[in-house]
Amino acid sequence: MEESAPLLTGGLLDPSCLDPDSGVTESLLDSLLGLPPEVLTERLGSLELQRRRLHAELAVTIGLVDQQGVYAADGHRTIKSYLLANCSWSGQEASKWRAVGRLVTHHLEVGDALAAGHIGFAQAAAMAKAFTNRRVSYRFAEFLPILLDAAERLPFGEFEAVVSEFVTSADTDGAHGDRDTAVEHRHAHAVVNGSELDIAVVGGDPLTATEVVAIIQQFIDDEYASDVAARRDEFGDDAESHPLARTAPQRR
Repeated sequence: MEESAPLLTGGLLDPSCLDPDSGVTESLLDSLLGLPPEVLTERLGSLELQRRRLHAELAVTIGLVDQQGVYAADGHRTIKSYLLANCSWSGQEASKWRAVGRLVTHHLEVGDALAAGHIGFAQAAAMAKAFTNRRVSYRFAEFLPILLDAAERLPFGEFEAVVSEFVTSADTDGAHGDRDTAVEHRHAHAVVNGSELDIAVVGGDPLTATEVVAIIQQFIDDEYASDVAARRDEFGDDAESHPLARTAPQRR
């Protein structure tokens, strides 16, 4: 046990102690096997503290990459695409880190709490989600001391309830605010994708969305009726035994 313990120093892996003829996991297992439970628990706490410090550094780095537009110099249109390319993350993970990066660079005390191990990345991510909410972000600084205290003291589930309560209290417009935000930030694009045309529309209010869907559906129904009429004109009473000239996707 005493011979294998130096493999881990200060909660971190010491590469110089690795056996070149065995894998990292095997060497770690050899180092940890036989350690008393209290030592393993202490090791776990040390590793978690190191992880939180690394998370704080990573979040600050991402925040600066975002602020300074480093992603553009690297050939990317957004910080999210930059993170996807450089870190091989999922889209969800990249979005979460982008939000945390923006939070810690705007509110340094969150990064300090994470680096000191007072809060974990999950707590920072929950606060970042609230911080990026346009309807409540203007009151975030006011409530931040309360959120930080709750993040440190409460189990994560209870802390999430505190964040949710903050969002509910700060969002005085409620559903009306949802609609206004969707309308304000609606957008559309039409781009050539290879030999095809790619059109997309995002945002807007429910009434407009319902009207647009109804308009599109009316055109689809009209095109279907046109195909049915053309088939009847061509095949007469035997029309239903023949396929329509176009498929449903083609009519759309």
